[in-house]
Amino acid sequence: TKDTEELKKKDKELWEKYTTLEKEIKKLTQQINELKGKWQTPEKDETHPTSPNVNEKPLLANNYKPSTNIESLSLDEKAIEATQYLINLWCSREAASGIAGNIQQESNFNANAIWDKTLKDNAYGLCQWRGTRFENLKKFATKEWKEWTDFHLQLKYILNEPGYENVIERVKRSKSIDEAATIFCTEYEIPANKEQKAKERTSLAI
Repeated sequence: TKDTEELKKKDKELWEKYTTLEKEIKKLTQQINELKGKWQTPEKDETHPTSPNVNEKPLLANNYKPSTNIESLSLDEKAIEATQYLINLWCSREAASGIAGNIQQESNFNANAIWDKTLKDNAYGLCQWRGTRFENLKKFATKEWKEWTDFHLQLKYILNEPGYENVIERVKRSKSIDEAATIFCTEYEIPANKEQKAKERTSLAI
C-alpha cells in the first residue's frame, strides 16, 4: 500500500542518516584521540631520540634498586649503577650518562680513590675533589649520616655541591649526552686541556 511504501522510504532515509552520523562520530573520535596524543606526549629531542621532557622524571630500569655491594661490581656494572642512581635523583638519561662518563675518566667509579699523592693537596673520590670542595663533601656526608667514601652519597653530592648549582642545572637540561658530558667536564671538573678531555669523556658515556 501507499502508506507502507512511505514508511519504507522514511526508514531508508533514517538509516542513511544514521550511517552518515556513525561515520562522522568515528571520524571525530579519531581526531580527538590524535589531539590527546599531541597534548600528552612531550616533543622528542632529535639529537637523542630517547630524551625525556625535562619536567618529567625519566624512567628507571625495571625494578631498579641501588646496589648494596658496589665493590663486587665490574667497571661496566658500576657505570650502569651510577647512571641509574643519578636518574633516580631526577637526572635525565642524557645528564646521567654525561656525568658517568666523566666519573669513569676521573676515578673509574672508585669512591675511595685518592690520587695525586705526590701533591700536598690530594684529590679524593669519584670526581677527585680537593681542597674546599673535598671539605664540603665531608660536611655533606656528616649531614647525611654516611661516610664520605660512600658511592651513592658522592653521586648525590655531585647534584648538591655548593657553588655548582647552576652548572648542574645546565647539565640536567642538556639535550644530548655529548652536551651534558662537555658541560660537566669544562665547568664542573675543569681539568687541564678541558676541551680535549671533554671529547674523551663523551666517548665513555653509556
